[in-house]
Amino acid sequence: LTLSILILPTIVLLINSQLEQIVPKLRLTTTALGISRIHELTRISLPAASYGLLAAAILGFGRAVGDTLIALMVAGNAAQIPGSAFDSIRTLTAHIALVVATDSQSTTYHSLFACGLILFLTTASVNLLLHRIKHRACRETNYE
Repeated sequence: LTLSILILPTIVLLINSQLEQIVPKLRLTTTALGISRIHELTRISLPAASYGLLAAAILGFGRAVGDTLIALMVAGNAAQIPGSAFDSIRTLTAHIALVVATDSQSTTYHSLFACGLILFLTTASVNLLLHRIKHRACRETNYE
């Protein structure tokens, strides 16, 4: 619940900005054709904004993955392999934040580099996916 409250403003702002760009262009046409507001939203506006909605979901996911303190509090901060979905865990960002203050000669400290690499690869793949979504949307709508 706390994590969803944290990422919800990001998702809502992106969805709102996407719909503000698309809806005014389509409103006159749908009104002239006699299409109701509900059908305009569900059959025309949302499909036209699908790439922006997907981008909002991906950025919300990225924000949830990258947040350190909320994930630390929510997950229970236990450095163990979970046996079920309800066991406590330690997220990568929380692990980095907690271990960076320890002795620099321990094996736990050296695990930070693996965690950083995993986070970097996750962030790079999310950015690459957003880049592809943007170019696909630009090709389909002829915007640049």
